[in-house]
Amino acid sequence: MNRKIQHLTWRAILLAIPGSILITASSTYVALHASALPWPTIFVAVLSFAAMRLLGKSDINEINVAATGMSAGAMVAGGLVFTLPGLFISGIWKVGDKEVTAQAFIRQHFPVVLLIALAGVLMGTALCWMLRKRNIEQQALSYPIGKAAASTLSAGKAGGSQALILFISLVAAAVLTLLRDQFGLFPAMVSFSIVAIPFTFSMSPMAIGIGGMIGFSSTLYWLLGAGVTTL
Repeated sequence: MNRKIQHLTWRAILLAIPGSILITASSTYVALHASALPWPTIFVAVLSFAAMRLLGKSDINEINVAATGMSAGAMVAGGLVFTLPGLFISGIWKVGDKEVTAQAFIRQHFPVVLLIALAGVLMGTALCWMLRKRNIEQQALSYPIGKAAASTLSAGKAGGSQALILFISLVAAAVLTLLRDQFGLFPAMVSFSIVAIPFTFSMSPMAIGIGGMIGFSSTLYWLLGAGVTTL
């Protein structure tokens, strides 16, 4: 029996391809400069939603396909940025030769980097397919960022008060992040000690949102786990 998948459209695929390239480049830049990579899942959900609405009527599942394809670019960037330095640390790739320009170095190693990226994409896709039923359907794991992206799309599709709350939250998070990172009005991390026990708090709207999505009990487990590993 042939079943037509309505949401797997050429429009979603063609939007996901350049979107994933853009997210890969931007995520690589962020990871190299910040030594960390916040997953842009919510951003690509909003971006794909807006792009699909501009292209005409769309189904929320079609938007989800485009958003998933875009967000995969961040996974590729993370896989490259946090593993390729091992080639330099181990001495397999050598830098410092003044006779070799940066452009020549990139041309020399680009095929290897491309093969590593393709291998990571294929392996990651296969593992996601293999573990989906166990992690999502059987164990019902939280996946707070995925739930947040789904809630974002649902709120945008529903409109009304939900869309207004979503818009206000996005603006507030953007303003706080701008004040923190661009103007330095408050630090990204706050650290202090109580009875010789160190505490560090992330001043991040994303962290607050994740805590709200996974609930108090899961957040408490994370806190206790961090405390145990610190001690």
